[in-house]
Amino acid sequence: RSNWTKSFLIKLENYRNNSLSTNSTDEQIIHQLLLLKSTSLIISVFKPDIDEVIERFLQDVRYESDTKRIADIGLKLNSHSNKVLAQMLINETKTLTGYSLILRNEKTLRVTISDILDTLTTDMDDKLDKKGLQSHFEAYEEEYWSLVEEGIMDLDETLHSITHDVYKLRRLQCDQQERLRHILARVSAYWSLANMKDSGEVDYQGREAYNILRPHTGQIVAIFRLLGIENAEEVGDTAVDVNDMTDGRLEHPKQFINGLTNQLVEVLTGEGKSVVLGLTAIVLAIMGCSVQCGCFSEYLSKRDLMAFESLFHAFNVTDSIKYGTYHHLCEDLINDYGRVRDLVTAAMNRREVTMKWTPQDDRPKVLLIDEVDVFFSSDFYGNLYKPVATVKDRSVEDLIKYVWTHRENSNKIRFSELKESIIYESLLRRYPSWADLIERSVKCMLCDLLSFDSHDYIVMDDQIGYKDHDGISFDICYGYKTMFAYFKESEARPPKISPTTLQSKLSLSIECGRFSYAEIPKKFDLMMGVTGTLKTLPPPQKDLLRNVYNISRYTYIPSVYGLNQMAFARDTMQDCKIEDKAKFNATLRNEILDRLKSLSDNCYKRSVLVFFESTPKLLDFYNSKEFASMKGETRIMIEETSAADKEGIVRNAVTSGAVTLLSRVFGRGTDFFCYDDKLIQSGGVHVIQTFVSLLITEEVQIMGRTARQGNKGSYSMLLVKDDLEKFELDSNDIDIMRAQASFYSTIDKKRCERFLKEYPENNKYVCEIKDDHIKSLSFLESLIRGDMRRVNEYLCLTNIASMDNVGTIRTICLMDATGSMTHLLEMCKNTVQLMFNRLRAVLEKMGALSNIEMQFAVYRNYNCHEGSIVQASTWESNGQNLRQFIQTISPKGGWSNEAIELGLAHVITEHDKRAIDQVILIGDMPPNTPQEVIFKRADTITGFGEEYW
Repeated sequence: RSNWTKSFLIKLENYRNNSLSTNSTDEQIIHQLLLLKSTSLIISVFKPDIDEVIERFLQDVRYESDTKRIADIGLKLNSHSNKVLAQMLINETKTLTGYSLILRNEKTLRVTISDILDTLTTDMDDKLDKKGLQSHFEAYEEEYWSLVEEGIMDLDETLHSITHDVYKLRRLQCDQQERLRHILARVSAYWSLANMKDSGEVDYQGREAYNILRPHTGQIVAIFRLLGIENAEEVGDTAVDVNDMTDGRLEHPKQFINGLTNQLVEVLTGEGKSVVLGLTAIVLAIMGCSVQCGCFSEYLSKRDLMAFESLFHAFNVTDSIKYGTYHHLCEDLINDYGRVRDLVTAAMNRREVTMKWTPQDDRPKVLLIDEVDVFFSSDFYGNLYKPVATVKDRSVEDLIKYVWTHRENSNKIRFSELKESIIYESLLRRYPSWADLIERSVKCMLCDLLSFDSHDYIVMDDQIGYKDHDGISFDICYGYKTMFAYFKESEARPPKISPTTLQSKLSLSIECGRFSYAEIPKKFDLMMGVTGTLKTLPPPQKDLLRNVYNISRYTYIPSVYGLNQMAFARDTMQDCKIEDKAKFNATLRNEILDRLKSLSDNCYKRSVLVFFESTPKLLDFYNSKEFASMKGETRIMIEETSAADKEGIVRNAVTSGAVTLLSRVFGRGTDFFCYDDKLIQSGGVHVIQTFVSLLITEEVQIMGRTARQGNKGSYSMLLVKDDLEKFELDSNDIDIMRAQASFYSTIDKKRCERFLKEYPENNKYVCEIKDDHIKSLSFLESLIRGDMRRVNEYLCLTNIASMDNVGTIRTICLMDATGSMTHLLEMCKNTVQLMFNRLRAVLEKMGALSNIEMQFAVYRNYNCHEGSIVQASTWESNGQNLRQFIQTISPKGGWSNEAIELGLAHVITEHDKRAIDQVILIGDMPPNTPQEVIFKRADTITGFGEEYW
């Protein structure tokens, strides 16, 4: 690969030197540029190198000729017959930025402040000072243009002075709103001038021109609302000369924050949320805040950071602004003093560690939220951050290897006997102050050794993974059970785990905290956000934002592109289809072919994006015999797709005739910009969604991948009938929907009913785990203070161990996991820890000393694949681990009577390994009869056929 890469880059450089000439005609230059751009689409891994060649060549053209020639090339590209490649060149090449900006700004900058204010709305209890907003905007515009016009004369000097002046403005004697507006005007002007410098586009054509990169009116009003710039009495001076201003007292950032309000602003999809967040973050950082921009996607978070990184650097706020997923930002906040797991490991090893943050850093912390509805997703709201410290030492390795070597006699290895061994005494000598904690950890190890072989895992690429919904996760870990699985697979023939990987897993695992993600945002001094789905946020979630997080102000920015042109006849069979599972693949293929057809008189094909609930479902369709004839012309985008390939796929997805299959995660934030006027005239991009989102907010986002920025587009749904069971819709309901032409409205109503059922339970669970969070914070304070007695006490209470020389009550909870049981599965997830706690309390009250072990197993039916017809957790004494397993279960399948017989067969298999005391069976249908088993196994329409089984 290395030699091949080197060879290609040499050929690319030779092509640049020998085939590209600034003396060529505009038409010849355009031909060469299109050829290079086409190559970057085909070999996307070399896109950055090819783009650099294009950029350098156009810079040479501008140097040898002038800026006017570059504009002429842009004009000719815009009318070129190869519309797609030509528009990509215009929009993705810095030297052509001036012309691409003209095309974009022609749409957005025609919207005036009056247009925005006429349709700007807030919630009922929030008063809008529209007169103040207009006055501040006019003052901002005047100052912004003065700075830009001054900068045209001397770019370098103006850019340098702006980055210094913004910090002087913090001392300006004026009202806070005026001060913030002055800073914002300078940040915006810097953005515009820096872009001129980078692109070489310094042809100033007046304030009405469209060739300057700048925030549009809707974005500025959104920032004004976030920063509270709207009071007509605080407009002050239109401009200020920092050299003549009188210095005032520098306000402490805490005082500045007190003048702002927790709030959310709706900026619709495709209208520049990232610009609002980026510029707001810079102003807050200049005012002395520590800003964290939280996003749902690591890919999109990195993309937005890269877009503004140079601006952060210019204003010297790189260390004050962090971009990341909600999980990562919350974990960073918990780990302000250093990573909790590292602090615990260091304490046990009696090592000093360097704190990366001290209490003297009292900067106020601001959370900027990108898409607030994702904040309420099940993997965040209601979930715990549970750091685990790993204790590595030769004495630890020796003990683990000894236990593993004697595993065949594990029933005879009692802790009371192991405790007397030389190998255990050696471990205690290494950690003399932590004897109780070591004892608990080793007892857990012995308990897991007995049951690790009963749990299902997947070995892939030298890693142990676990099923997570319909995918595989390598981040899930079940303590020592996972470690022993690594041992077992390292001894397979041939070995599936390398010695190096096994060695890295040999450690004591110490759980060191249970921090609730729902509580962590409360540690921020200020929470603000920008989202595209504020209007569709369910009322209970809005109430929670108001009452729990004190986010009480909501603003709705109107579109700068006018009315949305998406076509969706939601209650018709044309745009909302429900199909049997056996016919789904063929129907979806036909739907794609039908939607590729032009809606106008021409024969120009449209493009189609198809969104799937999970990667396995996407691949099932992609590899199906029904889709075989289209497979070679179709591209797929899943989480594992490389960043470079993602860019190429996204660009190609909106070209004529393109079909792209995507997993649901790309239904948010992915910018599918259509540059092809012919495609737009033919009806635009069509989006097909093959599942019902649990919240309408996700559906709105997926719809937003088409009809972007005022263009035409359309949307439809194609659903599998069995999947609607989770919304309590059966065949009779579907017949009524057909008769009454109420497809989408009925599904949406059922979705809302389900949400209203589950939400109180989820909220109740969040309240229950708050106590764990408070105790974890207290433990963290003790750890930072060096109070090792309290640290030791907490860790011993958290790391629950089995009791030695007493019996064990072993229970299997066997549950139906088909669609109709969705609500009960959600309830089980939230109550499993409570069940453990109550069981222990009952046993203690009875004076019956026993260990408790439980396994959670689910069954479905013969229309589910082998790997999902029965799934089982590890044997656990920890309710949180069982909850972690239940979270990975997706309700699916269902076929009248269910496969309880397979669930009970699993119970017998487990009982044969080690005796089970009781089985709790939860289901809503009886087992298959012997005749039904024969029929369903043989069925090839709904099922897979006897040959499969």
